[in-house]
Amino acid sequence: MKIFVHIGSVKTGSTTLQRILKKHENNSDYLFVDRDLIIIFLLQIYSTQIFLRTYLRRLIKIRFEYFFKKAKNLNQRSIIFSDENYFTKLESFGSEERSLLLADIFKEEFGKINVIFTKREKTSLIKSIWKEQITAGKVFDNLENFKNKLDKNFELKINNIISIWKFHEHSVYIFEYKKNGSHIFEQVKLLNLEVNEYYFRTKENESILDISDYEKLKVFNLLTFPLWIIQDFLEIILGLIIDLLPNNYVLLKKLFCILRKISRITNIRKLIRMKFKTKPA
Repeated sequence: MKIFVHIGSVKTGSTTLQRILKKHENNSDYLFVDRDLIIIFLLQIYSTQIFLRTYLRRLIKIRFEYFFKKAKNLNQRSIIFSDENYFTKLESFGSEERSLLLADIFKEEFGKINVIFTKREKTSLIKSIWKEQITAGKVFDNLENFKNKLDKNFELKINNIISIWKFHEHSVYIFEYKKNGSHIFEQVKLLNLEVNEYYFRTKENESILDISDYEKLKVFNLLTFPLWIIQDFLEIILGLIIDLLPNNYVLLKKLFCILRKISRITNIRKLIRMKFKTKPA
């Protein structure tokens, strides 16, 4: 069985690739794992809880084993994990610690795997990250201050993370970000998918938030921050329940799937972006 892990980077069309994989998964012989909240939640705790690391590492391995067994039961020929959060952390760009852990676990569980990574020109990437972070209420710096904070050792960090995966003898495929989305088409071909079309959106007409929108977003996000935490936690719990319920509890599983879908549809972050009609490029 082939294992593919798409780790981003952030703001390089990861969501577009995930949409393609999701659209075609029912007609393909791969198991697609899309931004699994449980793994990300465990990775976040691992980054902070030094004394629980052995236990948390085991939980992460169990989660990956679950997907491997699922793919085997469905007679799938490959598993595709796609999550830019494997590369980064919520509070910072890039995480060597996270890559060290995942590269080691994948090697231990699956042997050599195929890693897909997309690079993007530094200035363009930082600007795009800033637009997303400010829309989500995670930073309150202007663009110049944000750039100065993120710019330090930027390229070195990326190269170190790529080296970590290569050091563990994984095959790393590096793509250059293209605004027209052609790099996504190349990734689709690498995954051996029979997809005749690919999706991308032009972002030339996107506007940066003006100062009045920025002030509104800042206040709104600060006020609603606790709701985000509750909603994310609820999705993790619902995901666990769905996975742990025996297969014969069909109706109950469907109910929890509906509840999780409702939680995602009413995601406050998305509602904020719709309200201000600003999508990060």
